[in-house]
Parts: sequence; structure tokens; C-alpha cells
Amino acid sequence: MARRGRPNSGSIIERGAHQFCVRFSHGGRRESRTFETRLQAEQWLSGVKSGEEKGRLTKVIDARDLTLADALTRRLEICSEQKSNAEQTRQTRRLIENFPELTGKRLYEIDEIDILGFIEDREEEVANGTINRELSLISNTFNRARSRMHCVGLVNPIGPTTRLPEAKGRDHRLATDEREVLLRLADQVEALTSTPIGSIIRFAAETAMRKSEIARMTWQCVNLKCGTVLIPDSKN
Repeated sequence: MARRGRPNSGSIIERGAHQFCVRFSHGGRRESRTFETRLQAEQWLSGVKSGEEKGRLTKVIDARDLTLADALTRRLEICSEQKSNAEQTRQTRRLIENFPELTGKRLYEIDEIDILGFIEDREEEVANGTINRELSLISNTFNRARSRMHCVGLVNPIGPTTRLPEAKGRDHRLATDEREVLLRLADQVEALTSTPIGSIIRFAAETAMRKSEIARMTWQCVNLKCGTVLIPDSKN
């Protein structure tokens, strides 16, 4: 007669301050993890049981060890077709390299205190807008981990009130005196190098097109009769 495994079970044992050990048994296979808070331990146990009911126990258990760095990297693979992937790749690498204490932690261990500590460190170095973009990246990674990486029961530590207030948007238009000085210098360079830098600057100032958009222009995109330019691939 085939031997049956132990019935599915789970328990949480408090071993002292900031030590909550979770034990889970499924068909003779035992798993255990230690967490800093009871809430994290309960989330782990709840997620494992939910995964077991759906027949994905192994994948769910493996996902329990997924670090933020791992999830950030996997997210890039999932979102590889997005236009902003190149910038998000650079942003992801900066986070992983510069903040190993946060990105090296398992997703299920990261809570609001970790995020607040990250914000406090970043406030000394960069503007609120940059911090908000990094928070959005981390938040989206948690959501992707929950929906695409088998992180059942994972709680996103970044809420709508976590974002920081941002200053009013910058005015990207040149002031009159700035424009005059810039064009005067550009004309001098153009006379020496035969590069139409002054014309390029005038065109950019009048159309507000990005440098990359101007560089990708072809005659097929230009309608001289109507005075229009088609931008087929714009950031916005």
C-alpha cells in the first residue's frame, strides 16, 4: 500500500522579539521560514496554502525566496516591449547597484518601514520627482510579482499616499535673452565648422521637438506645402 504523506498543515512559532518561524507541511514535504513580524509570517503561510489549493505549490514556495532585485530583473523581461524599457533598464540597474540593502531583501520581507527608509536616503540626494519614479518602478514590480511571478498574497508596501509632492513643472522654453546668446554663439560655430547648428537650434526651439526626434526625421515625414512634420515615434 502506498504511503500517504502527512496532511497539509501550517503553524507560526514566536521565538522572541522579531522572530516568527513558519512551518508548513504538504504531502510529506516540509518548508520553514523566519520573519521579523507576525504579519509577514501570516502572509507567507496564507500564500503557500493558496498556491497549494491551485496546484502550484512548488512555484509559490519558490516565489517566497524572490528578492526585489530578482523581481526587478524579471519585470524588465516581462515589459521588454515597452517604449520606455531602455530608461527603466538604467533605473533598475541603479536601484540594484546602489541600494543592495533594500533590493537584496525578499519581497515578502519588505514593508512600509523599508520604503520610508529608502525615501529618507534618497531625499538627501535627488528631487521628489526622481524618487516618485523610483517608487513607481518598485510598486509596479510588486504588482507584477503578484500577477506574473506566483507571489500569492504579496502586499504592496507602496500606497497612493506614499508619493512625494513635486514642484511645478519646468518651463522648457528659452527666455528671449537666452535665445539671443545661444543663437549668436551657434552662428559663430556654424561659420567655423560649416555645421548648421544654428538652424538646428532654431528648428528645435520653434517645434519643441526632442533631439532624438529631429535626428530620426526623414523627408517622408516632412510636408513643406502644409508646413508640418510627422513624428511617428514620440516619447509622449
